[in-house]
Amino acid sequence: MLATIAATPDITVTQLGQALSIHVSTASNLLDKLARAGLVERLRGEEDRRVVRLRLTDQGREIVARAPLPLTGLVVDALEKLPADALTRLDEDLASLIKQMNLLDQSAANEPLSNLLR
Repeated sequence: MLATIAATPDITVTQLGQALSIHVSTASNLLDKLARAGLVERLRGEEDRRVVRLRLTDQGREIVARAPLPLTGLVVDALEKLPADALTRLDEDLASLIKQMNLLDQSAANEPLSNLLR
């Protein structure tokens, strides 16, 4: 959500909801929390006071700047070039590796490695 606001300054709540494929009320509730945390500011439209535009605060911009980037780069590019059978083997091999690490709990597959090593 913060990254979307950063990429589209003055985005409206409706536009944000559409961009994230969430209901406007859900976006608004999340924005309430972000505003209370000092990460987002709401600005009323000058011509139409019903329109609320969104911007990141300095603190919000700092968080976005520190956040990891979306999946891009060398590894992703290389994976995209692998044939389907190689990706299948890689998937199987990684599953074996996870089993060897005694991570049989499927919920652990969604945890960042840094959390698992604590």
